[in-house]
Amino acid sequence: MLQVVMVSAQNKSFEEIVTDYHKSKNFNGVVLVATNGKIDYYTAVGMADRNKGTLIQKENKFKIASVTKVFTAVMVMKLYEKGLRSRDCKITTRSCHGRIRRP
Repeated sequence: MLQVVMVSAQNKSFEEIVTDYHKSKNFNGVVLVATNGKIDYYTAVGMADRNKGTLIQKENKFKIASVTKVFTAVMVMKLYEKGLRSRDCKITTRSCHGRIRRP
């Protein structure tokens, strides 16, 4: 399950939050926090393969299932808002020709 945790200067540090989630909720994964394109925090925690005892590395790839659908939908709507793509254009089409008319 994907969760977003907001952290302010008065609260716990990113490291403390990741450690707490790893210990109490058995979180295993990579955490990257960025502000305006600048990385504030980047770490990996937990096991990639429990049977082999392999630790997760920042470079590991993960299957994120249906979460990518949300990102794709948001990006399509952003392009639509900017007038760069029609909502009816197939996602596999590199570009849609013609003027985009909005309702």
